[in-house]
Amino acid sequence: MPDKSEQILGELETILLKQCDIVSVLLDFASAKERALLDDDIKELKAVLEDEEDAVFDFSSYESKRVKKVNEFLHSVGKKPEQLSLTQMLALMEDADKTQTIAEAGSRLNKLAKKLHNENERINKIISIKRDYVDVMLEAITGDNEPTAQNYDGTGAIVRHKMENGPGVVEFFA
Repeated sequence: MPDKSEQILGELETILLKQCDIVSVLLDFASAKERALLDDDIKELKAVLEDEEDAVFDFSSYESKRVKKVNEFLHSVGKKPEQLSLTQMLALMEDADKTQTIAEAGSRLNKLAKKLHNENERINKIISIKRDYVDVMLEAITGDNEPTAQNYDGTGAIVRHKMENGPGVVEFFA
């Protein structure tokens, strides 16, 4: 493999490891967001969201760099990006240690991303429950005798449903 390809692979490895670090930080922010939401600490939530926004921007920047390095590597071996999967790209590498390191970094990044996705799903559930609670309280204040809540059904439509436990009773992760 030409020296240029080895240099590109070294840079790709560095980028993947940096992305893993950023996703780890995003996981910490997810935990902080969850605590802030459960504690109704709006100031803390705002601070976490601002820091998270910076980390997401950094991740996006590294993602652009990663795509560029993958394309550079594939160009250096005479392939077009759409012609190869990551596994096929790794098979083109002659340096077994570098191949293994990049594969491990990619695998770690995928695992961290899945974990972050799960954490964000938990946070979305908490937000939904909090929103339902606010809806129930507003309806109780306005005199609506039948407790209901509003949710969004994923299409943007509002879905109203009767609360099983009455106003003010919310079960987390039921």
